Amino acid sequence: MLLGISIGNSDIGLGLWDGKQWLAHWRIRTVREQMPDEYAILLREYREPPPEPVAPPSQDTTARAWAEQTAEETAASINQIVGSVLDEDGNPRAGLRVKIAGEEVELQGTTDDRGIYRQEDLKPGTYEVTVEEPGYEGIKRKVEIPGSPSGGSGRGTGSGP
Repeated sequence: MLLGISIGNSDIGLGLWDGKQWLAHWRIRTVREQMPDEYAILLREYREPPPEPVAPPSQDTTARAWAEQTAEETAASINQIVGSVLDEDGNPRAGLRVKIAGEEVELQGTTDDRGIYRQEDLKPGTYEVTVEEPGYEGIKRKVEIPGSPSGGSGRGTGSGP
């Protein structure tokens, strides 16, 4: 048995010869045309495929931390007093007059449908909050607005509104 290799102008042949006949043979052609009983193999230069794309690291954690810090700083920069007025049973009282008095200012407000009153844009200092309605006489609350650059929400001491 003999392995035969034939290199011609238009093809390369490979086959097994037993001395009388070709037992098997293959041809690699260098031209496009081929006979119906021929197979073609097209060889091209191998190119490394591009690497799989790698997802960038998630920025969710960083963005969430930044948003929370910014929200806290923004909330802390608003000098405000917020409170609620409730009756003896713990129900909110709407439409009650609330007075907020400081060293340089005296402000009036009204509770909303949920019994909440709010006064914003206050200067740092001590304020006294009173509800000017029957049944709330003598109940006062002192609230301190800190003088730090970041401001803050008023935090009160005592009982009452």
